[in-house]
Amino acid sequence: MVSDYVGIPFLDCGMDRDKGLSCWGLVRFVYREEFGVDLPTYQGDTIHPDEHEMIEGMVSNVMDNGTWTSVPEPKMYDVVLMNFAKHPVHIGLYVETDGLLHTLPKYESVRERLSSCQWAKRVVGYWRHTSQL
Repeated sequence: MVSDYVGIPFLDCGMDRDKGLSCWGLVRFVYREEFGVDLPTYQGDTIHPDEHEMIEGMVSNVMDNGTWTSVPEPKMYDVVLMNFAKHPVHIGLYVETDGLLHTLPKYESVRERLSSCQWAKRVVGYWRHTSQL
């Protein structure tokens, strides 16, 4: 249930629900809980422009390893890849109708409307794990 994943603290490179999760850590945690899928770690879990490749780098590093497919329309728990402020990449999960589950520095994980003016213009694409096809 989506509400189980709301309110988890943010932690740079976080991979533990109790201590905190980064945006990729939240995706990994949900996939492990919901599907029993152990996603790979990503060295650039934290979103800092001086530490990251551009979107293509993250896609090739994590998403394009043969286990992800780009999809035109998202379904529950598909990954949402976004441009974010000064940062080249942000990642979250599509949840329910028009929902975005994600976490940001200094905030707990939240569910927001993906179609809001804050997020809709930032969506780069949706990705589905091959275990969900």
